[in-house]
Amino acid sequence: MSKPLRILAFWPASDFEDFLEPAFMKRPEYELEIVSGDRTSGPTLYSMDSARRRSLRRRLEAGEFDLVISGNIWNTPWPGNKGFWTSIAQAARFFTYKRSMLDAWWAPNLVEGLTDRVPFAVIDLRDPHYILPWDFRLLKACTHYFKRELFAWPRRSLLPLYTYVGERRVAPHESKLRPLSYGVNHNKIPNHVRPMAERDIDVFISGLGNPVRNEVRERCRKLSSKYNVMIVEKKAEKLDYMDYLQRAKLVVCTESYGCETWRQYEASALGAVPVINYPFVLHHMPMEPDEHAIFFSMAGNDFEKQIDRALANPALLEKISRQTREFTLAHKDRRRIADYIVQTALAGK
Repeated sequence: MSKPLRILAFWPASDFEDFLEPAFMKRPEYELEIVSGDRTSGPTLYSMDSARRRSLRRRLEAGEFDLVISGNIWNTPWPGNKGFWTSIAQAARFFTYKRSMLDAWWAPNLVEGLTDRVPFAVIDLRDPHYILPWDFRLLKACTHYFKRELFAWPRRSLLPLYTYVGERRVAPHESKLRPLSYGVNHNKIPNHVRPMAERDIDVFISGLGNPVRNEVRERCRKLSSKYNVMIVEKKAEKLDYMDYLQRAKLVVCTESYGCETWRQYEASALGAVPVINYPFVLHHMPMEPDEHAIFFSMAGNDFEKQIDRALANPALLEKISRQTREFTLAHKDRRRIADYIVQTALAGK
């Protein structure tokens, strides 16, 4: 058995339990050492002080790690959008009693001058399609920048940095951008799902409102005259939600802050067929129309046409249900997302 890959992870509180744990932790392939901010009211084993910072730098120089990864910067001592005295006060806090909360902010300092020996991969799980100004230090320092909701023309995702930092400084790093998918926690994937023929809900839609989802919800309401439509107006309880996914043939998964949603993979993992409006961004291993989901345009009445077409063809629904679950198990389990990140970073692609 080969030795586990040694990974140093700088990770903020955001997405720690949802992504870092299921993707990388408790896996024999990876040996993780973590730097993370104070995520509780008390001390954490993952916090970093000046002594640990010096020690990690020495260990990186000695080749003790095979890969460095980092999440987004959520806490920065230099916000850039505050007044002078507010910025000074914030810097004073983060460099003294709040220093453990800087986590990912330290990563560029520790890898400086070492990325020719130890790849440095940034994992940007933010919903917005743009790389935000405070993450520029990560983009500048890394070898690979994996971005959720990356525009089909990746340069567009850099527009805030062009404005805030300057195109001359930013453009050389465009080649580092790679598409990313959030995927689904394997703990949410059941071993068995209800066959399509036994599902009694034709169309299911839930979730808090945004303009796209609100419009599609009203369209679903009109479809209830000829189909069994389940509309959850507020956040569903977890057990009820999973039961609805097991009973639904079609699950409407409109875009939210990003084009990709958790719901489309939760639905596909449970054998329901996601109904997705056409995305305008890049994702790693995206779902394909009539292979893993039903896609629709917001223009005209295409949504209604696609619902009619799908429900009139039980064989198509059965095929997509089987294929989308297999696809999710093979490629959208967050452990598979982690493997893609690691393999790409180590290969230098």
